[in-house]
Amino acid sequence: MSAIDTVIGLTANGHVGPITLHSRTGALPTVRGTQGRYNPTILTPETVKSCISRTGIVRLEDVLRWTMQEMALAGKPNCVTDWLKKCSQKPALEFLEAEIAAAHHPRFWQSVLYSSNAVLDLIWPAMPGQDKLRFLDYSSWWMAYRVSIPIENATRIKLLLESGQLSIIKGELLSINHDGHFALEVIDQSDKSYHNYDSVIVATGTPRDVRKFDNTLVQNILRQGVGCADPLGGIKVSTQSGGLINQLGCVDERITVLGELTSGAFFFTSALEINARHSAKRAEGILEKLLLTSDAHLSDAGPRLLA
Repeated sequence: MSAIDTVIGLTANGHVGPITLHSRTGALPTVRGTQGRYNPTILTPETVKSCISRTGIVRLEDVLRWTMQEMALAGKPNCVTDWLKKCSQKPALEFLEAEIAAAHHPRFWQSVLYSSNAVLDLIWPAMPGQDKLRFLDYSSWWMAYRVSIPIENATRIKLLLESGQLSIIKGELLSINHDGHFALEVIDQSDKSYHNYDSVIVATGTPRDVRKFDNTLVQNILRQGVGCADPLGGIKVSTQSGGLINQLGCVDERITVLGELTSGAFFFTSALEINARHSAKRAEGILEKLLLTSDAHLSDAGPRLLA
C-alpha cells in the first residue's frame, strides 16, 4: 500500500523517469468493489468467545469455517476448491484489468474480510502456535486480499505499467549496497539478479522482526532486557493489558504498547478500528489504576485527618 502511494505521489509531483517496485511475491493488492459495510452474524466476537469458552482455543479451521458460513448465509456459497490457487497472481497488467472490471460491482467477500476487524484480536491470542506459524506462511497473500486499493489508484498503476514507466520485480531482497548509487541483489527461487538505481525508497512498513527495526528506543529496550522480541513479530506484550513483557517473562504494567509493535500478540495491528479499540482499553486500564491509587490515598489520609 505504501509503495503504491509512493509511486502515485512521485508521478503526480512530476517524476517522469522509470520506477521499479520490488516485492517478495510480486503480488498487487485487490481492488475495492462498490459494496458497503457488512455486519456479520457468525464471524462475531460472541462466536469466538463461545469457542474459547468451550475448547480453550481457536483453530485456523474454525476461522475458515465461520468465514465460509458467513458467505453462505448471504447467498455466496464457497466456490473456492483450491486455496493454494489464491496464493498466486496473473501478470500485473492482466491482474489489474480483471480487478478493475470486478471493482465496478459489489464484492461481498471483501465486506466479510473487512468485518473480521471485530474479531482478529480475539482469535490470534487464542490460536495454537502451530496454527499461527502455518498461517504466517501465507500471511502476505492474505494481506493482498484483505487490504484493497481504490479503483482510481489501480487505474493509475495500470496506466504506468502500460506506458512502461513502472515495472515490478519479484523476489527476496538479499542486500542493498550504496557506492554513489544503489545496487540491489534479488533472488527469485534459485535465480539471482542485480539492479542499479539512483534512489531507493523503503516502503515496507515496520518489520515483523523487531530486531530489524531501526529505532533507538526499541533497540535499547531489547538490549537492556526491559522487553524482548516476540518470535511471531514485534515485542512480547500481555494480550490482556498490553503491558511490556521483559526478558524474565514478567509483565511491566507501567509500560503499555500499541500498534505494529504488538503484531506478535495480535497479528493485524495496522487497522485504525483495532488500534482505537486497543487504545481505549489501555486508557481504561490507566484510569482504573489512578482510581485505585486515589482511593488508597484517601483511605490512608482519612484517619490522619480525624486525628
